[in-house]
Parts: sequence; C-alpha cells; structure tokens
Amino acid sequence: MHIQSLNNFLRKLPLLILLIFCGEAHARETAESEKFECPFTLPIQSAEIKAADLPAETRLVSIPTQLVLESIAVYDGPPEHGGALKPQDADGPDADDASSTWSFEGDYPDGKWLVCEYGSGLLKLGRRLDDHRETCVGTMWRGDHPAGWRGRFDCR
Repeated sequence: MHIQSLNNFLRKLPLLILLIFCGEAHARETAESEKFECPFTLPIQSAEIKAADLPAETRLVSIPTQLVLESIAVYDGPPEHGGALKPQDADGPDADDASSTWSFEGDYPDGKWLVCEYGSGLLKLGRRLDDHRETCVGTMWRGDHPAGWRGRFDCR
C-alpha cells in the first residue's frame, strides 16, 4: 500500500512543483511595485495657442521655454477629463519633501492615471496605471534647481 501511495505522489509531483512555481511568480509580480518618475522639466519648443477676441492686428507668440515640475496627482480617467483624486493623506506644502497616498477601491472604467503637472497646471504629463494596483505613494522633493521639484510615484 505504501509503494502505491508513493507512486501516486511521484506522478503528481511535477504538477505540484509547477503550481508552487506559478504561485511564487504571481506573488512576485503582484508584490513588485510600479514606479514612475516625473521629468524635472518639460522643454517646450512650440505650442499652438488659440485665442478668441484678440484685438485687431495683434500677434500671439509662444516662446521656447522649460517648464519645471510643480505638482503630482492621481486622476480618475485621463488628465484632460480633470478628475483629480484626493489623497488620503498629504504633507504640508512647506515640507522639503512631501508625500501623498492614494488608495483605490471600486471600478475605474477610464483607468487610474499618474499625472505630473507643469506651468501652474497648464501642462500635464499623464501615464495610465495598471488596473490591479491598489495604492500609490507620490513623493516630491527639492531638486538641484532652486525653483524646482522632483516627483515620483510608487504604486502597489
């Protein structure tokens, strides 16, 4: 009877090893965080600006410049929809390094987006977050430039 049980066990051993390996791989995949760092500056070479009701014979000009990172946020849907989510906690604006935490529950049919904001929020750089992520910590800290911030997201 023991030999037959041992044979049954040995026949099922490869399947057991495969299940253990797949479970560990899935655990590693979900445990790894998704990271995204905002560029310190956005170089603007040209921009199309449309304005109505300008005085006659005037010209609107876009000058090449570099906009520095001013804030980070998480949005419900693409940034152009304007759905910024409120973080659960946030450090005060005077901190040399500030962090905020967002937790996600429920459905996000248009996705969750990590957003870097430049030029008083006039320009936004967005990246869609993997749907299975449940939390994000956004951190900003002073960069090398005196007027600039660095920013990154770490999402799990």
